Amino acid sequence: MDCWGSLPPAGAGRFWLGVARLFPGGWPWNRFALLARRLARRHLADPVDVRVWGLALRLFPHRSVSESRILFMPRSWDRAERRWLARRLSPGFHFVDVGANVGGYAFWVLSRTGPGSRIVAIEPNPGLARQLRFNIAANGAHDRVAVVDAAVSDRSGTGRLTVNEANSGENRLVSHPAEPEAGRIPPSRRSSLDPSGNSSPNPATASGPASSPEAGSAPNPESTPESTPRSDPESSPGSNPASSPESDLSSSFPSDPASPESTPATGHPSHPPPDGTVSVPVLTLAEVVAAAGLERIDCLKVDVEGHEARVIRPFIESAPVSLWPRLLIVEMKRPKPVGPAPAARDSGHPASAQGDSTRPNPSDQLAAWLLRRGYKLELRTRLNGLFRLDSPTPSDPAA
Repeated sequence: MDCWGSLPPAGAGRFWLGVARLFPGGWPWNRFALLARRLARRHLADPVDVRVWGLALRLFPHRSVSESRILFMPRSWDRAERRWLARRLSPGFHFVDVGANVGGYAFWVLSRTGPGSRIVAIEPNPGLARQLRFNIAANGAHDRVAVVDAAVSDRSGTGRLTVNEANSGENRLVSHPAEPEAGRIPPSRRSSLDPSGNSSPNPATASGPASSPEAGSAPNPESTPESTPRSDPESSPGSNPASSPESDLSSSFPSDPASPESTPATGHPSHPPPDGTVSVPVLTLAEVVAAAGLERIDCLKVDVEGHEARVIRPFIESAPVSLWPRLLIVEMKRPKPVGPAPAARDSGHPASAQGDSTRPNPSDQLAAWLLRRGYKLELRTRLNGLFRLDSPTPSDPAA
């Protein structure tokens, strides 16, 4: 179980996984894909080794909503966001993913950009960070993707992260003690980035996709109309179902003895912590960018469960305009209506608060602040706001 391809989907699970991927994204096809996903889950144990967007990934069918969609319905996962970003990708693209989770955005960008691209995936959950490193190694992408296992906020220090066992996409920073020493990245976190921003190689944990077995009996592979298809089609790997997959991340993602971040002591706990939280290092975005040696950010994606303003605002307020992200993908969930007022519709401006108009909506407040700093809201989906830097304003006019 120490290399990609050793945990292939098999039997009925493999069949229904292929069926779920047959359908094009969007309504009404998602209804049929969801039915096939339900049938596949009955026969699939955690985790499975598959190809998504032409990449070799180890994913868990039952752990989170987002990961499940990437596995079973990759065409539908954040479809509008990926279409928007696909039109703006360019050679040597620099992408920073705060709250990377299993790396959906990071790996999709990797699959669509050339050798000169740079990707920094920031994820505080130790088990998810280990999974990211495993999948990076499986694709031989150490020179393009770096992992930082830390939370990001408006100051550095140590905080506590909730661990949602039912949905890993809803982990969040719940406490943030005073910072011990401003401007310093702890040595244990610094080692995951070399001066050029690359993560340390981990050849012991996974083999490259070229050496992993692949079966050709899965149904029609995914095509991605929003971008140029890869020559390597998506299919399910391997044909050795003898091994029984285990759900413990410590066994699913073997540690690199040379890497202090990936030792069993920092792996995802086999059992939920008593209070549902784990202690994690906290860095500022400026510290991460400096350690990675980035001279520009073509796109910054931030999904940190309501903590987005504390990640973005301090960075833009202190960074030179040359470092301001050219594109922003920011989680901006619409608030649930709490009164009789109808829900606001999508527009080119921040949506008005729904229900109780006296209750400020943090997402709208952040969007308004970004507009004042020269960003244009080009699209707002059910979950995210997509911004483009139009006319940067170094000082806030409303300050």
